[in-house]
Amino acid sequence: MITTQEIVDALHGRLLDLDPARTIVWPNTVPTSPAYPYLIVDVQPVAITDPTVKGTIEIHRGFAFVYVMDKRHSGEEQSLTVAEAVKALFPRGARISTASGEVCITEPPQIMTGYTDKPHWRTPVKINYEAS
Repeated sequence: MITTQEIVDALHGRLLDLDPARTIVWPNTVPTSPAYPYLIVDVQPVAITDPTVKGTIEIHRGFAFVYVMDKRHSGEEQSLTVAEAVKALFPRGARISTASGEVCITEPPQIMTGYTDKPHWRTPVKINYEAS
């Protein structure tokens, strides 16, 4: 059965294909002077279900937020451009293989309204997934 770590690794791995590459701040790490705009990744498992009587097929559902972090008061054009590039990496129906299953993107990613986060401008991109 697929693990939570495999799901996280699959979603993170897809971000490594971003062109041009961006600094990615992984969970529970401290960025060391990343160049703007950079990305923060937050994977949120929501539910695990199993449609079988024997409990042999777990289906994991959740979402990831990829936050595009830019300098505050620098406009949002650059942030939105990077957010669109992130969105393009996760089209609805995309399947990302893992060692024990696959992660499927279940909805078109959503670029959410940006907001101020102390010294940063944060533009979230929400990515819904299902994995088994």
